[in-house]
Amino acid sequence: LLLPVIVQAIEERGLPMELAMVPLVESALNCHAQSVVAATGCWQFMHGTAKDQKLVVSALVDQRRDLLKSTDAALDYLQSLHQQTQDWHLAMAAYNWGIGRVLRLRDAARARGEDASFANLAARMPEETRNYVPQIEALKRLIAQADPDDLPEVPNQALVQTVPLTRDIDLAL
Repeated sequence: LLLPVIVQAIEERGLPMELAMVPLVESALNCHAQSVVAATGCWQFMHGTAKDQKLVVSALVDQRRDLLKSTDAALDYLQSLHQQTQDWHLAMAAYNWGIGRVLRLRDAARARGEDASFANLAARMPEETRNYVPQIEALKRLIAQADPDDLPEVPNQALVQTVPLTRDIDLAL
């Protein structure tokens, strides 16, 4: 039920639809996911990156777990990474591994006169990042090539409703 929210945001921005696969690979669309290195939410933002993307992370609020705000922040971030790399595969690798590392690797390859595509650079990336973009591509292809009767029925509308709050509350209460 979360995927339509992400798909709608991607469509509104005119971005490549495979970006909808990023939170599937990151967290299996679990807004409460937390990695061993403390990346949190369905988009798996680290604390520093979340703050850079203007998400509030405090003892009372963690917007990395807010589907609407984290999706907006993740898409802003991915668009920024794409502007810096001029390549969606490198932008996704940078989302996973960091923009500085990807740019250094790309620029070193260019300086040697080599192809600076993800396919050529992947062998020099850590295993997690080397497998990250292919996982996204594989999901995209599986969905695109699947028989529609084999896919679960997903309504083409967001089934998430926002509730305005006048003050912070403990949702457990």
